Amino acid sequence: MRFFFRIWVREGSEGEYRERHRAVWPELIGELSRAGVRNYSIFMRGNEVFGYWECDDLQSTLEYLSRSSVNRRWQEHMGDIIVRRDDFPGNYDEVFHMD
Repeated sequence: MRFFFRIWVREGSEGEYRERHRAVWPELIGELSRAGVRNYSIFMRGNEVFGYWECDDLQSTLEYLSRSSVNRRWQEHMGDIIVRRDDFPGNYDEVFHMD
């Protein structure tokens, strides 16, 4: 299954957002993998951020991440520069896909 989300970064914090993602914690990558997340990409335009990832079972993935202390610490680490989140994962209809 493929999922998409959109968030907004505090204006003026775009560089900081990029910097933090250049140094994503290895333990977070491990937790995301154990949660079943794969093919995860983040794109940015101005202060708008678009994320895409895949997993087999969304509910299991979200439950795993909600129990993860590493994920919780990462969310706190990012919380000061994220000002708004869309539904997560986004409530978007896929209208085209090509493998």
